[in-house]
Amino acid sequence: MEEWKHVSKKKKEIGAQTYSDSIIQCFLLMTITYRLKLRQSAGFVPSLFMLMGKSDYAVPDYSTLCRRQKSLPIEIKNRLESGEKLAIDIDATGLKVYGEGEWKVRKQVGQSIGHGVSFMFA
Repeated sequence: MEEWKHVSKKKKEIGAQTYSDSIIQCFLLMTITYRLKLRQSAGFVPSLFMLMGKSDYAVPDYSTLCRRQKSLPIEIKNRLESGEKLAIDIDATGLKVYGEGEWKVRKQVGQSIGHGVSFMFA
């Protein structure tokens, strides 16, 4: 989130990247996880930011996502089976996808994660 805070909404010179690779990868990962189209994720993330009280953060538009996705590989190595749980952790160091077992071990708590996908913004 710290990286997002420093993105300027002002126009940059032609060819300069406004959004870092990790921001674009975050969008693409949410698109894959929630099975959204790029236009849907471009509307979904600003809604999340508004709920978090961070509506002043700049968000990439559809054209930027479409253009940048061609050069950024997003891989979730093991596809989830129906009903299998997944946790995605996004913080200042980047993003990490946890399977259910790894997440529980790292948290050292026997709590249930719940159904579906969890996003934690730190």
